[in-house]
Amino acid sequence: MISIVMLFFSVLFLLFLPFGTLITSGLGIVFNRKYAKLYLFFFVLVISLPILRYSPAYGDDSSWHYFAASEFSKFGSFRDLMEWLYDGHSYVGRYNYKEIPIFTYIMYFFSDTFTYSLISFVVCIITYYCYTVTIVDLYQENHILKRYLLVGLIAIILANNYRYTTSGMRYCLSMSLMMMVLYFDAKIEKGKIGSIFFSIFYLIPFLVHPAVIYFICIRFAYPFINKIKWYSILLLLLAFPVLAYLVPYLANLLGHEMLLMYASKIEAYLSNDAYAELFVFTIMVRMYIGTLVIFLYLFLFLFLKKNIENENMLFRLFMVLTFYFSIFSLGTVFARNIYDRNLFIVYPMIVLSTTILIMRINSFVDNLNNRNFLYFTCGCIYFLCVFIGFFYNKNFPLGYIDYSVSDIFTKNIFEYFSNLPRFYLNTN
Repeated sequence: MISIVMLFFSVLFLLFLPFGTLITSGLGIVFNRKYAKLYLFFFVLVISLPILRYSPAYGDDSSWHYFAASEFSKFGSFRDLMEWLYDGHSYVGRYNYKEIPIFTYIMYFFSDTFTYSLISFVVCIITYYCYTVTIVDLYQENHILKRYLLVGLIAIILANNYRYTTSGMRYCLSMSLMMMVLYFDAKIEKGKIGSIFFSIFYLIPFLVHPAVIYFICIRFAYPFINKIKWYSILLLLLAFPVLAYLVPYLANLLGHEMLLMYASKIEAYLSNDAYAELFVFTIMVRMYIGTLVIFLYLFLFLFLKKNIENENMLFRLFMVLTFYFSIFSLGTVFARNIYDRNLFIVYPMIVLSTTILIMRINSFVDNLNNRNFLYFTCGCIYFLCVFIGFFYNKNFPLGYIDYSVSDIFTKNIFEYFSNLPRFYLNTN
C-alpha cells in the first residue's frame, strides 16, 4: 500500500511540480527496491527537464548538431538520409554523421519539429539513466547497502557534466552506454555462444561515438589479460602513446579511410590549445583529482587482487576492466583533451567498482587495521568524486535556458513542453 501511495505522489508531482518528484523518487529508489528503476527513470527525467528550454550559443557543439538536424528534415526517410550521407555528403557542418548512425537517427527523429532541445533532452535522460541504472541494479539485487547506494548514486551523477551532456551529447551518451553494457556483460552468466551474441551490444556505443573503440578493444582483449601481470599493465599504459604515433603513420602510408578518420581525430584531440580555452582551472583540478582517484583505486584493487581474481567472484570482469581502463587513461595524461574525456567513463566505473568492493572488505581482509585503511581509501574515493563533481558542474547552462531559477523549480511539466525554443542559426 505504501509503495502505491509513493508511486501515486511521484506521478502527481511529476505532472504539476516536477522537482518535487526528486524527493519522492529518491525515497522510492532507496525504500522500494522492486520499483527502484522506475523511480530512477522519474529522477533522471526531472533533472533533464531544464534542457527543454535550452537554446545553444553559436559555436557550441549542440548548435552544429541542431543545424545538421535542420538539414536532415529535408529527407523523407532515414534510409534516404543515410544514402545521401554515404554518397559523399558525410559531413554536415562540423561533424561526420555517416559514422554515427544511432546518434544521427535520434537527430533525424526530431528533425521535423525544429525544437531541437528535445534531442538534448532525450540524450540527457538516456545518459544519466545508463550511468546510474548500474548501481541501482546492484542495490535491487541486494549486493550493496542503502548508504553505499546513496553515496555511490550521488557520486556517479556528479561524475558526469550536465552541460557537456546536453551540448556535445555524443561522447557522454556513448560512454554511459559502454558502462551499462560492460556492467550487464559482467553480471549475466553466458556460455560461449551467449558471449558472442552479447558482443553485438558493444556496437551501440561505437555507433554513437567511435572514440569508444579503445575501451571496446580492451574489453575484447580481456580473455588474454584477465590475470593482472606487469606486462599487461605496461602494455595498457603505453597503448595510447604508441597508437598516437602509429595510427597517423599507417594512415598516411596506406590511405585507408577508417585509419585517416582516426588519425585526424587523434591529431585534433592531441591539440590542447582549443580545449584549454574552455575552463582551464576546472579542467586542471579535475585532471589532478582524477589522477589521485585512479591511484587510490589502483591501490585498492591491487591490495585485494588475489580475492578479485577468484574465478567465481561476481562482477570480476567489470572491476578488472575498471583497473585496465584506469591504466590506459594514465597513458593519455599528456593529452589533456583525451584524458579529461576518458574520465567520463573512468570516474563512474571506479565509483561502481569501489561500491562493489567495499561490501567485501570484511570477508576479504582479516587484519582490522588493514580493513579500516581500505574503508578509509574507499571513503576518499567517494569524497573526491563528489567534490570534483560539484566543482565540475558549476558550468550549468543557466544562461542559455529561457527559464529563471524559480521557473525551473516551479513550472509544471505541461509548461516545460509548451512553446519550446525553435532552432535558428544565430551567428551573433
